[in-house]
Amino acid sequence: MDRVRQHMLQRYGYDVGSYANYPNGRTDSRFLIRLDWNMNLNHHMTLRLNHTTNRLWDTPSTYATDAARRMNTSRTVYFSNSMFQQISRVTTFSFDLHSRFGQQFSNQLLITWSDMRDTRSSDSDSFPFIDIMGGYDATTQTQTQSSYMSIGYELFAWNNAVKSSVTTMTDNLTYYHGNHKLTAGVSWEHQSNRNFYMRNGLGYYRYRSLDEFLNGDAPETVAISYGYDGESKPFTRVRFNQFGIYLQDEWNASTKLKLSIGLRADKLSLVDSDVRRNNIVYGLNFGGRHIDTGRWPDIPIQWTPRIGFSWDVRGDGTLRLRGGSGLFAGRMPMAFLTNMPHYSAMTQNQVVATDGPSVSLRKPPQ
Repeated sequence: MDRVRQHMLQRYGYDVGSYANYPNGRTDSRFLIRLDWNMNLNHHMTLRLNHTTNRLWDTPSTYATDAARRMNTSRTVYFSNSMFQQISRVTTFSFDLHSRFGQQFSNQLLITWSDMRDTRSSDSDSFPFIDIMGGYDATTQTQTQSSYMSIGYELFAWNNAVKSSVTTMTDNLTYYHGNHKLTAGVSWEHQSNRNFYMRNGLGYYRYRSLDEFLNGDAPETVAISYGYDGESKPFTRVRFNQFGIYLQDEWNASTKLKLSIGLRADKLSLVDSDVRRNNIVYGLNFGGRHIDTGRWPDIPIQWTPRIGFSWDVRGDGTLRLRGGSGLFAGRMPMAFLTNMPHYSAMTQNQVVATDGPSVSLRKPPQ
């Protein structure tokens, strides 16, 4: 280990770190600020700011580059600068205003903002990741399929991050009339998601044995990923706006039975400027149809009706039966959407050379 460390310092000026003292552990920090203001008898406002930061050290991934050959084997020895830290930061803010207008009307205005960042960092300088294998038998021409030693910036930590922000605004107006509680509302949500992932972004080298590495022999595999248009840290982004309108009636049909009937309509719109057209794909003719990767599909209005009931069987609150039915929709799985432009070969390319000529896994855009 000392021999390799000195070799890296003298030849490349790169400090691989320690093989005796490794960073470890987890730290959490958080704070909350809240303000409640009773403006008068009819208006009440709440402001809330919350922030959390979590940090966790982790060991290098057990995967070698699968660009040339997939290997799932534990790395036997690595230095401290090959470890990486997973950092999760979440910041949220909310503004909540409750108002009453006479005896029959009330209103709630709620505005929220959230910022979520999952990133990775390392104590390493920017340097390629190196796997040194357990050895090669020239007589039998067999390679030991296990890693003996690993050096450099962790293979998956460089430019690996997910950054999301969500802004929402909801306004609910409630009208009380006899046995009915009518609520009409509008909502707006804007979400932005950026996905950074650049496997082999600093370069990857794999050597058959420690002797071949120290002797300066050619590695058996070399891989590099690079962004188009000179982008050093390429990323894909997906943004959307969702507008909703809804109406609900809570009806006390009797002293024992309460019914809830509602209807909601949502319109989702994705931002086309976040994706690029692949002209090769667009030029293909599918029976007169052309697929444009530079546009998201149009999404129709989503109607979600629902109905529910609450029945006080005995009329004294000791036995209550609740039920309902309807259509409900949750949040969009954004990881699926960000992966589509990410793997469409429109933002970055990966090139691999292994025991021969270079092989490009993805073709650059035209």
